[in-house]
Amino acid sequence: MAIARLGPNGEVEIIEPGTPEEAAEAWEKVLEIAGLLGRMAAERDYEAAVAEARARHAANLATDSPDG
Repeated sequence: MAIARLGPNGEVEIIEPGTPEEAAEAWEKVLEIAGLLGRMAAERDYEAAVAEARARHAANLATDSPDG
């Protein structure tokens, strides 16, 4: 069985190569996990940006004069 890890800078490191097929599969799985982590981070950042924009909008509405 091959063992791979995702390094802190996004590099894939094969720790235990196993067979060439196992190493290739381990590499693919690490990249798949990296992609999922990236998607999760993007969703988190998007949700934070939307929440911030809504808060700014609400603050602007609260400070607007009713006279227009």
